[in-house]
Amino acid sequence: MDGKYDRAEDYLSAFAQFVCENSDEKRFRKFHVSEIKERGYKLDITWLKDESLEDSDELPEPQDLAAEAIIELEAVVDDLKEIIGLVEKEEGGEK
Repeated sequence: MDGKYDRAEDYLSAFAQFVCENSDEKRFRKFHVSEIKERGYKLDITWLKDESLEDSDELPEPQDLAAEAIIELEAVVDDLKEIIGLVEKEEGGEK
């Protein structure tokens, strides 16, 4: 806890309220217990399908997606290194 909440219940209550107030109806929604009961009370969310997503048959291969993610992450690391260099340069000039 960050000191703002004394009990986990308070924190979770505030979080739940935030999600309810800031959620996109398509992304977050309540399920009636009968819907969950139909699935044997399994909380495995694989039965939830976002109809707005592309057809999974048309998605790139996993290794292609991973390679693309690595390229993006390496670019972010380079940007962070540049920021660190600028901060260190700035701190060196203040001494």
